[in-house]
Amino acid sequence: MDATTIILSIALVWLLSAYAMLFWVSHENWVEDYHLIGSLVLGPFNFALVAYLMVVHRVWPRVRRFYRRERASIVSKLEIIKWPRLGGR
Repeated sequence: MDATTIILSIALVWLLSAYAMLFWVSHENWVEDYHLIGSLVLGPFNFALVAYLMVVHRVWPRVRRFYRRERASIVSKLEIIKWPRLGGR
């Protein structure tokens, strides 16, 4: 399963749940709350956009590489200190 299929399936599930919520809201006479309706409609779009940027444009691997580089730097600095081992070994 490639990234596009995953993104589209997640966005479709999100969209269907948003419109199910919109249907429930309209039958509860809360239609006057336009902020809720707007968030239900724009929520799936924002989610799909973020998922697209994270997966397709490979933002997430860049974040992981940066984290690994920083973690390796911190570990190398701690190794300089030469902490004594626990347990008296």
